[in-house]
Amino acid sequence: MKKIVIPGEKIEEKANGETYREKKGKKTEKRSKRYGMLYKNNGRGKIIPMKTKYIPQKRDKIIGVVSSVKYGGYVVDLNSPYDAFLSTDEADDEYKLKDLISIEIGDVDEVKDTSLRNGRKFYGGNMIEVNPAVTERVIGKNASMISMIKEKTGSKIFVGANGRIWIKGGDSRKTEKAIEKIEEQAHETGLTEKIKKYLEQGSD
Repeated sequence: MKKIVIPGEKIEEKANGETYREKKGKKTEKRSKRYGMLYKNNGRGKIIPMKTKYIPQKRDKIIGVVSSVKYGGYVVDLNSPYDAFLSTDEADDEYKLKDLISIEIGDVDEVKDTSLRNGRKFYGGNMIEVNPAVTERVIGKNASMISMIKEKTGSKIFVGANGRIWIKGGDSRKTEKAIEKIEEQAHETGLTEKIKKYLEQGSD
C-alpha cells in the first residue's frame, strides 16, 4: 500500500528514512520531512522523496524555457508535463532556443491546454530549480523571506510558481545556498530566523 505525504504530515506507521520527531505535550509524533511517497507493509513504512511537477494554474507567474521556435511564436517548456505556446504578440523580443523568459499563465482547459501571455526575456543571471511545492516557503509570508534574501545578498531574484528561480548579481552563490537550505528545511519551524542567521554569517 502507498500514499503521498507532504512535509510536516503526521506519520502513524513505523517509517524509516525522511522523517523527524516533534514533541506535542507529553507525546512525540513522527512527521514527514519531504514531499514523497509512503510505502506501507505490515505496519511499517518507508518514505521515498519525490519531486513534484508543476501543474499550470491561471495567473501563475512562472519561468519558461524556449524549447522550439515556430512560425508565429514559441513552444515553451514550463517544467511541467505540459508544454505551451507563446504567440509573438505576447513576446517582448525575438527569442532563441533555450532562452529564459518570465510568463504568465492564461487560460487552462480541462486537458491542460494552456495559453501564455506577457513574455519577458531574462538577460544574464542564471536559473536554479526547486520543488514547486516549496516556492511559497522561498517567498515567505508577505514576501518576507525573499525580501530578506534580496536585502542581505544584493541579488535580483524572480521566483516562478513552477519551481524555477532566476538569480542575477550580488552574492549569487550565497543566494543559491540560502534557497537550497529553504528547500531542505521547508518542514521546520523558525525557518526565517535560521536563514537570516546563515545570511549574516561570513563566507561558507
